[in-house]
Amino acid sequence: EGSFYIKAGLHPDNYPEKEADVEECKARLMELAHRLGKKEKSYLFATGPSIDKYPNYNFDDGLRIICNSVIFDDELVKYVNPEMLVFGDPIFHFGCNLYAKEYREKLLDVVGKYDLPIMIPFNYYRLFTHYFPELKERCVGIPLESGKGTNLNLNHQFYIETTGNILTNMMIPLAATFSNHIHILGCDGRKLKEDDYYWKHNKKTQITSKMANIKTAHPSFFDIDFNEYNTTHRDVLDKWITLAESRGKKFDVLTPSYLPALRKRYTYL
Repeated sequence: EGSFYIKAGLHPDNYPEKEADVEECKARLMELAHRLGKKEKSYLFATGPSIDKYPNYNFDDGLRIICNSVIFDDELVKYVNPEMLVFGDPIFHFGCNLYAKEYREKLLDVVGKYDLPIMIPFNYYRLFTHYFPELKERCVGIPLESGKGTNLNLNHQFYIETTGNILTNMMIPLAATFSNHIHILGCDGRKLKEDDYYWKHNKKTQITSKMANIKTAHPSFFDIDFNEYNTTHRDVLDKWITLAESRGKKFDVLTPSYLPALRKRYTYL
C-alpha cells in the first residue's frame, strides 16, 4: 500500500498538471547540471556499516551524493559537505509512520544547512512538495519508467528505470550523468544466510528506535523473501555497472561489500 496508494494520485484524471510538473522538474535538473558542470569524479554515500570508513578519504575532487538516512550522521555530513541528496522509499521517507516523520524533520534541517538539491522519484513529487512547498524550488522529481531500459544520462532522456534499490534506481544514473569515474561507499549488502532482513545499516544512519513502529504501520513491506530481493538487486547492480563501463564509465568501490559486482571492484586500503 505504501507505493500503490500513492500511484493512484498519478492517474491523469487525478493529476491534470502532471506533464507541466515533469517539464518543470526537467528544467530544474538542467539548471543544476549547468551550475555543477561536468565532473571527472563522483562519490556515492550509502548507509551500510562500512560507511564509517569515510574519514580515510578526501572527497573534495568530485561530486558528493548522499542518500536516504545518511543525513542522520552529522559528523559524516559535515566531513563530506554533500552537493546532492537522493531518497525515494515509499514508507521510510514518504510513509505515514513515526520513522518517516522523524526522517522528514531531520531532512528540513540538513537541506537548509547545506543548501542541498533534492532528487526523488516523480511518483512522490506532488505529495512531497504539497507538504513542503518551501523545498519545491530545490526538488527534482524524476519520472519512473518500467521496462524502458537503463538510462545513464538524464540530460538526454529524463527518466529512471524502476528498480528496487536507491543505488541502481537513482544514484548510479545521476552519478553517470554528471561524472565519468564513480566511487561507492557504504553499500555492504549481506551474506545470503542472514535472510531475516534486507541488510544491516550503520547505527548512525538508522533510526533504530522507530523500526518497530514502521513495521507495525506497513507490515506487508516486510513480508517478503529477503533473499529473492537480495538476488534481484545483485543481478540488476551487475547489469547497471557493466553497461556503464561499456560506455566509458569507471567504478571504484572504497568500502567492503558482499555484493559481487562491488566486491570485485573494491580496492583494499
